[in-house]
Amino acid sequence: AGLMVELWQLWAQKQEVSITFKPMPWMDTLAQVQQGNIAIHAGMSKTAPRAEYLDFSDAFFNHKQHLFVHRSLTDIKQIDDLRPYTIGLVAGSSQLTKMAKTYPHFNIKTYPNRHALYSAALNKDILVFAGIEQISRNFKHHQKLSTEFPAFKRLVYSEMQYCAAVAKNSPDTLAFIKQGFDKITADEKAVIERKWLGIEKSSDTLLLMFDRQMSPFSEYNKAGDAQGFLIEFWKLWSKTTGYSIAFVGEPHDIALEKVRRGHADFHIGVAEHILINDQQPL
Repeated sequence: AGLMVELWQLWAQKQEVSITFKPMPWMDTLAQVQQGNIAIHAGMSKTAPRAEYLDFSDAFFNHKQHLFVHRSLTDIKQIDDLRPYTIGLVAGSSQLTKMAKTYPHFNIKTYPNRHALYSAALNKDILVFAGIEQISRNFKHHQKLSTEFPAFKRLVYSEMQYCAAVAKNSPDTLAFIKQGFDKITADEKAVIERKWLGIEKSSDTLLLMFDRQMSPFSEYNKAGDAQGFLIEFWKLWSKTTGYSIAFVGEPHDIALEKVRRGHADFHIGVAEHILINDQQPL
């Protein structure tokens, strides 16, 4: 199960072909595709080192890479504040490549796969780990780990393209991949993205994004609670109208992007100069 599994299942329907998923350790997936034993890698971040031995499809989407910070580290405001801590990463991942290049002074510990990384975080062997948009919902202790490493503590350190990959010199395969994905509508893709990348909430709850760096209008306090003038305003609106709401704070660009991609219902308040400079339709 997962976003890419559902996206490729839809692709297979559009192309009227049968596909088989082969789960295997991360490093093995790279080698098997490079050697041509597996036709297509379902999805990975596009990096320059990987482009030396793999070819990539058009990007499915751009994704942010995050550092997930334990809720006990209350004074972490920026990435440099993490220097005293060991950062956990998956061996062979794009996160490892990016962190080693951008923050060579950081202490890094690698794990063979994502679930081993998550288990180390749950055991507090590490208090910081790298990931993408969310903690995987396929991890059996997903809810507990999400509580210990809440979304409001994440720090963005990079943005990358997420693509399919094939062995070098496979233009026909890349063309066939593109043909199928061109048949998938924006609405069809948005439904799958929202299911897997949207914030979990009850079906009768409106999800409200806010700029978590816009004090005194909207921010998180140290306990992780949303606060500020706009937060109080929308709580009053909720009480008056009877609509159930949930707040999610992100830096303003990420908050707007989540609304654009349908991962949230709406943004509670954006400064006019941000919209003018942003240039993207909502």
